Amino acid sequence: RDSVASRGLGDVYKRQTSTWASFISAYVLVLDFMEDSFRKEGLPPLTWYDVLWLLDASPNGRMRMHELAERAVYSRSFISRIVTTLEAEGLVVREVDETDGRGRVAVLTEQGRALRRKMWPPYQKLIHEMFNEHMTASELESMERGLRRVIAGAHQRNQDLRLSLIHI
Repeated sequence: RDSVASRGLGDVYKRQTSTWASFISAYVLVLDFMEDSFRKEGLPPLTWYDVLWLLDASPNGRMRMHELAERAVYSRSFISRIVTTLEAEGLVVREVDETDGRGRVAVLTEQGRALRRKMWPPYQKLIHEMFNEHMTASELESMERGLRRVIAGAHQRNQDLRLSLIHI
């Protein structure tokens, strides 16, 4: 009988499936806990931090909207909604892109920079408590290497998909 299990692949498949399920469970549980902790401390959602951090780390606190969406790994429409909210709070302003006059850039305000700095210490503490404390240095290193390969593969597949849609 030539089944997957008899060739020893069943164990590999089970490990892969179990690892994926563990990754998703950890991701959801940790982020839910972090979001709840932020709410209890009167802080805005982590998605705000993601956008504020990317802008703070960019040259002059500016980034084109489509680049922001790609780097934040959110859809353009979701980024647009977040930036609209951040803009209403005075944390970000949108300006016309000076390089081509058509695109829009998000620009971090001093108020946005201050909020990002205020959010970092509790976020850093939660990252340590909810993630780093449960991993050895070699596990963290191995996980980072593996996840970087997954990210690179996903970016490549997304690029391939975009290119294939252009030719339809």
